[in-house]
Amino acid sequence: VANMLNNIGLVYQDFGIYDEALTYHYKALEIAKKTNNPIPVSYTYSNIGRGYLLNQKLDSALKYHKLAAHIYTQQKKHHRNTSFYLANIAFTYLKLGHLDSAQHVAVRSLKEAELIKNKHRIAVSESLLGQIYLQKGNLLKAAEFLYNSQHRAGQNNYKELLRDNQFALARLEETRGNAGKALTLYKNASAIEKSLFNKNEIATFTQITINQIQEKSATEKALLQKNIEIQKAKVKKERLIKWIVIAGSTLVLIALIYIAYSRKSIKKLNKKLLTSEKELKQANADKIKFFSIISHDLKSPFNSVLGLSNLLLMETGEKNLQRINQYAHSIHSEAQKAINLLANLMAWTLSHTDKMKFSPQKTDVNTLITENIHLFTDIAQQKNITLKTTSQVPLYAQADVAMVNTILRNLISNAIKFTKSGGKIKVTSKAVEGKIEISIADNGIGLAPEALDKLFRIDARHTTSGTNNEQGTGLGLTLCKEFIDKHNERIWVNSQPGKGTTFSFTLPATS
Repeated sequence: VANMLNNIGLVYQDFGIYDEALTYHYKALEIAKKTNNPIPVSYTYSNIGRGYLLNQKLDSALKYHKLAAHIYTQQKKHHRNTSFYLANIAFTYLKLGHLDSAQHVAVRSLKEAELIKNKHRIAVSESLLGQIYLQKGNLLKAAEFLYNSQHRAGQNNYKELLRDNQFALARLEETRGNAGKALTLYKNASAIEKSLFNKNEIATFTQITINQIQEKSATEKALLQKNIEIQKAKVKKERLIKWIVIAGSTLVLIALIYIAYSRKSIKKLNKKLLTSEKELKQANADKIKFFSIISHDLKSPFNSVLGLSNLLLMETGEKNLQRINQYAHSIHSEAQKAINLLANLMAWTLSHTDKMKFSPQKTDVNTLITENIHLFTDIAQQKNITLKTTSQVPLYAQADVAMVNTILRNLISNAIKFTKSGGKIKVTSKAVEGKIEISIADNGIGLAPEALDKLFRIDARHTTSGTNNEQGTGLGLTLCKEFIDKHNERIWVNSQPGKGTTFSFTLPATS
C-alpha cells in the first residue's frame, strides 16, 4: 500500500501538481512506519525530498534527503542504494549554491557507485561533479566529468542524462567561447527533451482524470436526488396543511394564505429543479460525448504509430531508405499529434478539476506576443509564411500569463496550419475602452459559415486538415474559450472561405 501511494505521488510530481503529490507521500510515510522496515521509510523520505525540490523548497528538500540517507545507511545490509541517496543530497546542495558541500557528497556518491559497478549511478555522479566544477569555474575538471558521463550515458541510452549533460556542456562551451559548439549541444538537448514521451504516464493521468470527473458527476446526481426528496417532503407537508385547514375553520383564512404562498414557492422551486436537472443532463451528455471523441482521437495516433513502426521494421530489413524516411516522418507526425492533444487535454482537465489556479497579474501582452511568435518562427519559415507583429509599445493587462500563452499558441498554430505557402500572418494588439484587444489574422483558406457554428463547443468539436495535411487536436479552441471566460472577457472570429480568418479576444486593461 505504501508503494502504491508513493507511485501515485510520483505521477502527480511528473505533472507538476506538487501539493497533491506530497499528500500521497505523507500518507505512504504513515503506513511505511508501521511496517518496522526502514527501507520503505527511507524511500518515502526520498520521494518527499524530491517533491520539495521540484517545488523549489530547497531547505525542506535537503532535510528529507538527509533523513532518507541516514535511515538507509544505518542498516547492516542493503547498501546498494547509498550512491542514490547521496546523489540526491549533492544535487540539493548544488541547487542551494553550497558548492563545497555538494562536491564532497558527490565524490562519496561516485565512490559508492563504483563499488557496486552500477553504470547509471556512476554516470549520474560524474554529471553532478561536472556541474559543480562548472559552477566553481573549474572548466577543465567540469569538461572531464561531463564528457565522461556523456560517453557512458550514450553507450547505455540514458536519455534524460544525455539531455541534462548536453545542456550543461552547452553552458561549458559557451563559457569557453565556443558559441557554435554550444548552440549545437543546446539544440541536441532540446531535441532529446521533445522526444521524451511516456505513454504509461499519459494512461495513468487519463485514468485519474476520468475517475475525478466520474466522481464529480456522481456527486451532482446525489445532490439532484436530495433536492427531489426535499420537494416530495414539501408536497406531503402541503397536503397535511390542507386537512388541518378543513378541520380548523377558525384558521381557514390564515391557512389559505399560507397555502397560496407555499404553492407559489413550490412552483418556483419546481421550475428551478427542472431547469437544473436539464442542465445537468446536458452537461453530462456533453462530457460523455467529449470523452468518447477524445478516447477515439488518442487511440488513432497510437494505432498509426504501431502500424507504421511495423512497416518501418520491414523496410529496414530491405534497406529501402526512401520508405524508411517516409514512415519515420509519419511516426513523428502522429506522435506530435498525440502530444499536442494530451497537452491541451491536461490543461482542460486541470481547469475543470480546480487544479489550475487562476492567477491574474499585471502583464505586458506585447511581450507575450513577441515570445510566442519566436516559438513559431521556424515552423512558419518551413511553410514560407511571413509571421510578424506590429505591436511594440507596452500594453498592460490584468491576466493569467500561463492561460494567455496557451491561447496565443493555439491561435498562432491554427493560423499557420490553414495558411498556404507564401501567405502572411499578423498578430496585433490595441487598447479599446478599458480592454486590450488582441487579433491573429491570416490570409489562409478561411472557414465555411457552417463551420463557424461549431467552434468553441465541447459537444460539436470541429477539426480540419491544414494546407500541408497537418492534423489538429480539435480541443484548442474550446480551451481558448474557457480561459477567456475565466477572465470574464470574450473571443470571436471573422472568416471568409478563400480570404482568410481573424481570431480576436479581449483582456481587462490595467495601468
